[in-house]
Amino acid sequence: MQFLLRALFSEGHRSRAMDLYIYLLHGAAGSDSGRLVKAQMTPEILCEVVSGLCRHSQLDEAYATLMDAGREHRSIYVWNAYFDGLANAAFSSSLGSERALERLRQAMRRMETADGVEPDIATRSIWLRACFRFGSWEAGEKYFRSNHAGMQQDVVCWDTVIRGQLTSPDPVAQKVGWQLVDELVKRVEAGTLAADARLLETVLQHILRHLYSHFAPAYAPNTDVVRRIFAWLAASLPQARHNTFAVVIGWLLAAGRMDDALELHETMRHCALWPSKSLNCMVVRAIAQQSAAQSVEFIEGRLPRQHFNAAYFAVLKLAVQRRDYDEAWCIIDRHYPEISAAATADSPEYSAPFPDATMYSTALRLTSENGDHRQHRLLLDRMQAHLAVVTDRLPLAAGRIARVYGFYRNRQQIL
Repeated sequence: MQFLLRALFSEGHRSRAMDLYIYLLHGAAGSDSGRLVKAQMTPEILCEVVSGLCRHSQLDEAYATLMDAGREHRSIYVWNAYFDGLANAAFSSSLGSERALERLRQAMRRMETADGVEPDIATRSIWLRACFRFGSWEAGEKYFRSNHAGMQQDVVCWDTVIRGQLTSPDPVAQKVGWQLVDELVKRVEAGTLAADARLLETVLQHILRHLYSHFAPAYAPNTDVVRRIFAWLAASLPQARHNTFAVVIGWLLAAGRMDDALELHETMRHCALWPSKSLNCMVVRAIAQQSAAQSVEFIEGRLPRQHFNAAYFAVLKLAVQRRDYDEAWCIIDRHYPEISAAATADSPEYSAPFPDATMYSTALRLTSENGDHRQHRLLLDRMQAHLAVVTDRLPLAAGRIARVYGFYRNRQQIL
């Protein structure tokens, strides 16, 4: 039920999600089935509902739902979901930083008053993130130094405060941030703090930004400090971790060092650390900015077929944005009407329409925005022919294409 509620909120079906939640909460009064349903109500389900309502900006309803639930279901995890949603909503609203932080502070007090629940390390982390997001870096740094609930022994809090300081536009905040990184290194080397891979990668991101950014930072740390931190990272980071490779490849691409990025990508493959779909697409987008032909060569030569649609989507989108329709149609025709891969020991059989619904939808939206009506009509004609080919073999995927086709066909008729 928890995952069904999450799916309903994610798809925008808030009313249906709340109907299901109310049924879970109250059940069918006086019936055996009601007792069975009521027994399914858990803090995890309440957490999912509160979080979903906050994502839909229904903060008052989220709080009412939280307070209407039984005390046994209002765990610290549910309260933290509400706090996180409240902080995110306040950040996207017109509230000033002081008002937003005060609103979050009052909500935390209500938790302590209503339920007698003390903030845990996750609550402290939410407060830290809020301070930095609202520009109150001094308050965040002071709160971290107060070491509530052992924050200085928690790597998530260290990660939050370092990110907050080093991404601040204030040079004083950045200076304090680099001092924190230096302190972190000394603590880890002294054995008083155990840093995980995520925290190390956060430091790595900022070191790379300092070394390769095209823009001068608000504060430049001492060169000896940077070298010492970089050497510590090289010795500490796990060598066989996908995300570490992704961080470095991303910054090499941002610095324009394409050859180095491609060499590191190939190193991953040789080490059997198969790059993720998101990493492959990031590399493809960077190559396509320079040459569509080279991006196609990269896709065909290095990527598994399961990643083709996502990777070609990036190239197709760029081609249509540039109004290079010769290149766009070459991409559309390349594996039309579907792409497939035989089953192997490592992966099952794979088959999907090519282009898929996402590729068609983006191309149609962009041709409409560009005013390229002829290309728009040609895409719709291709979709109609495509549906006739793949409907029997791939009905679910064909259904998604049909919905996109119907939407844009109706719009064209209205116009």
